[in-house]
Amino acid sequence: MAALQNISDITENIPLRTLVVDDEPSLVHVLSRILENLGHLVVTATAGQDALAIVAAAPQSLDVIFTDVSIPDLSGWELALAARQYNPKLAIVFITGWGGNIDEQMLEDYRINQVINKPYRVRDVVAAIDELMAQGLIGK
Repeated sequence: MAALQNISDITENIPLRTLVVDDEPSLVHVLSRILENLGHLVVTATAGQDALAIVAAAPQSLDVIFTDVSIPDLSGWELALAARQYNPKLAIVFITGWGGNIDEQMLEDYRINQVINKPYRVRDVVAAIDELMAQGLIGK
């Protein structure tokens, strides 16, 4: 029941402007649908350079990037660094199958705000968004 309350809290307060990046189109589709069903606006990319081009074209038009760590031509790490050159306030959420294998120090050094492990559920996405909001990184 708590997850449903969180979902309604999110959809009442915002639509976030999100960028979803993954080299697996089916995963892009699933996460996009989750975010759209929560009331958020979604732009997608299946490669790192494409994602960076979206950020570069309108740096202030995004609130958060949900990105896989392993994506073609520009890793999630590299994307996070490059995107923050355009907009230092962007929240970055890693979506990864690497699980607990990500170095905590690297997450801090690269200012990765949240990590969601694959396979994920709607409540995992909601929890990440709630935490970003609680930290004052996104939302009103």
